[in-house]
Amino acid sequence: MAMMAVVLVGTACGSSEDPVGGPQYTYPDVPSYCMARAKAECSAEVLDGCQTAETTCIATRSGSCGQNAPGVKYRPAEADKCVAAVGTAYVDDKFTGAELKYIEEECAKLFGGLGGKGSSCSSDADCNLDASLSCVKGTCQEPVEVEAGGECDAPDAVCVDGYFCASGALMVCAKKRLSGQPCNAGLICADDLRCVQTDPEADGVCQAKLAIQSDCHCPIDSVTNEEEEWCGSSECADGLCLKIGDAMKCGSSTKFSANEPICSDFR
Repeated sequence: MAMMAVVLVGTACGSSEDPVGGPQYTYPDVPSYCMARAKAECSAEVLDGCQTAETTCIATRSGSCGQNAPGVKYRPAEADKCVAAVGTAYVDDKFTGAELKYIEEECAKLFGGLGGKGSSCSSDADCNLDASLSCVKGTCQEPVEVEAGGECDAPDAVCVDGYFCASGALMVCAKKRLSGQPCNAGLICADDLRCVQTDPEADGVCQAKLAIQSDCHCPIDSVTNEEEEWCGSSECADGLCLKIGDAMKCGSSTKFSANEPICSDFR
């Protein structure tokens, strides 16, 4: 079963600079990036722990990389730090939520879209990152940071960390909601909290993220219609949702061990 797309970024629609007179990149195209990423993931510790052959592991990982991408435009200047982050995460026999977050951050700008300023978007990957555009309020914009309490009604306005653009008579940057306060799609909880909504017609309540061993959920695979065996999860305090027995539980790390579900992604 494939890992979540944010970890396995790649695309069949990659592009690179003209090698004649242009920048020279370590991984100039998607195949070279995916091969380098696969080799980083298939470390000696992973191979030993999952009891898989290097050739099998690399073929599986590079294939998954080429099939999963959050955007269509490959940006080779971002590839080195992404591959380095992957190598750091897979250097031992376990994978942690902190390592997943690090990979997400270092690989966030590796793929972008073609959307110009004002184009509709659902994530940064829909926008032309080469033009310094990001997805802001559903359209591609060059973000303009707004301080706490400042008006944020402009389409390119983005609130500083810890604040969100609250709607009302005036749209202003308000502090993210604290534990116990009401929340919904327009009332955003602090980053270490989650919005728990039991009544779909009423506001939820900001609560602490789930502790280790709490029940959690992974996305449903669109091909198999089954839940992934592990994923990054915003529900969990430590960032991972893992299959343990027949249940999905929050965890801080998973080991590369022959009987662990994660190893199916490396065989």
